[in-house]
Amino acid sequence: MKKKELFAGIIIGSALTATGAFAVQYVATDNAFPVTLNGSSVNLQGYNIEGNTYFKLRDIADTIGGFSVGFENNTITLTTDSYNSPQANRESVVSGYVGDNKYFVEIMGARTTNDKNGNPVIIVEYRFTNNSDKNTSFLTAISTNAFQNRIQCETTYMPDLNMNDLTKIQPGGTILVEQAYKLFDTANDVTIEVSTLFSLDDNIVSWSFDI
Repeated sequence: MKKKELFAGIIIGSALTATGAFAVQYVATDNAFPVTLNGSSVNLQGYNIEGNTYFKLRDIADTIGGFSVGFENNTITLTTDSYNSPQANRESVVSGYVGDNKYFVEIMGARTTNDKNGNPVIIVEYRFTNNSDKNTSFLTAISTNAFQNRIQCETTYMPDLNMNDLTKIQPGGTILVEQAYKLFDTANDVTIEVSTLFSLDDNIVSWSFDI
């Protein structure tokens, strides 16, 4: 494994009549563990120092989105910038217009986990663009359903969800939303269907997730 020597700091020690400076040297090794985001592998370089893994703030911002990193006036600055990041602009697995082309919905992917009782849950990530002429939210404009074994899965709450479904966005705005559904088992595929709540448009964005 590639090793890099880093001078992590200087400890200033003092005695009664003398002052000394001692360089403390640490050895950093490349992170050997894979990193995933919402179940998908991402290329995020990290280093291990004395059993702890470290990543650069800027690399994290570029990977997960939601904030940017800068340096001004000898100060490290963190700025929330919604979802305008390379990772947030990643390609979806399926997408389409619903609601007479008023809304553009992309299914970004899904991951499985367990709720607090140990029951299987699937968390689906959506990217929602409001192309209408009015402010709206994902929850009031879009209907989503998950089916397993041809039976509708019940929605559920998970504490780590990206809770943006009630956030109002203006025309032309885009937001990421996550929703969770209870699974009947962990063996059969799950079908996700997305449509609009209030429209005669019967367009449906559909995707099958292989558990």
